[in-house]
Amino acid sequence: MKKKLKGFERKKSSELEDQAGNNMKIKVLFLGVLSDITQRGVRYYRNIKSFSDLRHRVEDEFPGISSCGFRIAVNYELINDSPQLNNGDVVTFLPLCTGD
Repeated sequence: MKKKLKGFERKKSSELEDQAGNNMKIKVLFLGVLSDITQRGVRYYRNIKSFSDLRHRVEDEFPGISSCGFRIAVNYELINDSPQLNNGDVVTFLPLCTGD
């Protein structure tokens, strides 16, 4: 009979991958006209390796998004470069506003 030791539960391989950063789950929000283009306001992506990987996957899935100007926020802060993403981050695509 096997005995369970307290604090030494076996972790699932998916949990181990998450800890290693190889199986990140990222929540992506699309605002304004970008939600019209994507036909959704929220999309989850798994197995993200980097910010560049995420951006390419979004642009491949929604080709029309490339023709729109947009800014990107990570965890609700605007960014100007390619940030290091972490499991559970929220990436928001914000359309650029134009006026008369």
